[in-house]
Amino acid sequence: RDDAGLADRAVFSSLLINDFETAAKRAADIDPAARANADLTRLTLAVDAFSAGKFDTAQQYLNGPWRSAFHNVVAQSLMAWIASESDLEGAAKLQAGAGQDDPVLLPVGRAISGVMLASGDEDQAALAVFDELWRANARLALAVGAEARLLASNDQRDEALTRLKRFRTDIGRHPALTALTTQHENGEQPKPISISRKQGAALAIYAATAALADQSNSDLPAVYFTLALELDPDLDAAKTRWEEAGLDA
Repeated sequence: RDDAGLADRAVFSSLLINDFETAAKRAADIDPAARANADLTRLTLAVDAFSAGKFDTAQQYLNGPWRSAFHNVVAQSLMAWIASESDLEGAAKLQAGAGQDDPVLLPVGRAISGVMLASGDEDQAALAVFDELWRANARLALAVGAEARLLASNDQRDEALTRLKRFRTDIGRHPALTALTTQHENGEQPKPISISRKQGAALAIYAATAALADQSNSDLPAVYFTLALELDPDLDAAKTRWEEAGLDA
């Protein structure tokens, strides 16, 4: 039997080269008794089940405890998106707290909760989340873009444009927000926010990983971008960040 450390390293190696299929097979072959202490193995099995729409199975792998605080963040986000169709308010609260007390991940978790609420047509609750991030001086392109789309869909185009320009002044240019600003200035109606549970979970993993990747030069984030891409193969931002890790074969 593989011990937990060896098991996780085998899974890690496959995820690092964006080979989720092999990672999932290796994870499934690991003795269940060893999985309890193999965080990455459990996350891989959870994502595999989630991707297949087997949410109850995914939930079983996501129940703690977790040895890594970051893995706990990812697991809590996945659990939130599983619950989002049956209990949107509770799921949003769970997602908002996924960042724990981490100063980098906490605003990310809150931003994703805003996206979840917006996708569930709880516009005012979502806008309150985004406004809270502004008041907390959290400047996240993900949140600003989602807020601008939501404001525009609620006939608040001037406010949307003000937010976009404020981000550019405070932080600088961001390609996606620049494109969104152009849409607003041309009078075009941005697409509304509507994402599936799998897309939301992928976005949550991507956003948390990207936030940490910006603080290090490690290739470790590529592992988690692979998990995100399994849930949403069309998440172009995750593709780009994975390739930037220098691992594109």
